[in-house]
Amino acid sequence: MMRPGARARAAGLVLLAATVVLAACGSGQGAASGGAGAGSSAPASAGSSAPASGAAPPAAGEAAPSGRAAYPLASDPEAKVHAAWCAVAGAMFPLWVAKEAGIFQRHKLDVDIQLIQGGDTNMAALMRGEVDFIECAGGSLIPGIMAGADALLVANLYQGNPYRLIVVPEVQTMADLRGRKLAISRPGDYDNRLVEVMLERNGLVANQDVTLVPVGGQTDRYNALKGGIVDGTTVNPPVNLTAQNAGYREIFNLGDLGISSVYISLFTSRNVLQSRPRLVERFIAAMVEASAYAKANREYTINLMGDYLKLNDRAALEGAYQAFAVETLAIPPYVPVDAVQAVMDETLRINPNATVRDATTIVDNKPLQAVEASGFINAVKAELLPGQN
Repeated sequence: MMRPGARARAAGLVLLAATVVLAACGSGQGAASGGAGAGSSAPASAGSSAPASGAAPPAAGEAAPSGRAAYPLASDPEAKVHAAWCAVAGAMFPLWVAKEAGIFQRHKLDVDIQLIQGGDTNMAALMRGEVDFIECAGGSLIPGIMAGADALLVANLYQGNPYRLIVVPEVQTMADLRGRKLAISRPGDYDNRLVEVMLERNGLVANQDVTLVPVGGQTDRYNALKGGIVDGTTVNPPVNLTAQNAGYREIFNLGDLGISSVYISLFTSRNVLQSRPRLVERFIAAMVEASAYAKANREYTINLMGDYLKLNDRAALEGAYQAFAVETLAIPPYVPVDAVQAVMDETLRINPNATVRDATTIVDNKPLQAVEASGFINAVKAELLPGQN
């Protein structure tokens, strides 16, 4: 039976615009200026101004401001910040919304955002002090930290994982995968471990019942599927919708595995955290507000995603919004230490001599804990997401 070809124009557009984060972060070089100059004006946001670095502590006997007033404090100075996002993918929208909806500005943060392709390139920029924060897939940057990069995870923007298994139309159930081939990125990547677990839970053994073929990033894997080299692969929204439109089947949502995961995370350097701890709190507070704002403003966020992705496929954009903003967005975005350790353990299978081996040494949830303890997150959720837990 002939395999379906992708509808060239739509598939090419989506794959160019919505390359999976782990693939795009794993390799590539160069930086591009960020900011889409989003064509949509932001809806009015609830709340007032917000934070900066180095705020003066309250006077003796004076209660610390709480709720919305905690970020920013009146004493928080304006601060210049450089941030990067590592891939052209819909899940990066929290940083875009924080910038384009004026949330950083309300927090008295003058934030320059830019696209820097590649996990290694991003980590190098962070270590050189060229950027203060990186929004990127945890699985892409954690191996570099294990090799000695002095960076920390301070937020994990999504809970669970968004991967979907798409296959040729002849495969209708998981059992039909027996004797087939699935494309994976590379041995040792955590997303490939999820594929192994998916197979195990469906009575299949990787590389016995189903052959796993290392191919590379999402674009390469999808091309291998279209070229008949493999019978299936995992992709993220909105590429799963493009694949279905091209005639392929989606037969498994890896989010249903219920495995704690590290998807898009926020990274900073130890130097930034130690020298400007208040700035880290303020940046996280702004990102939390941006996530809540995106969840509350569907049309604005979908249009902004289209601007940044240079994508006009409404169905694909709605699918990405549903998968990320509705189903997996984490508020508050705590970093799950167990998931980070799982990524590290998988990396140790390939690089057993890695210097850093303990997740507790590269995760710091204390800045987020401070933001939550102030009542800021509850206040933002009450204003922007009333009635939602």
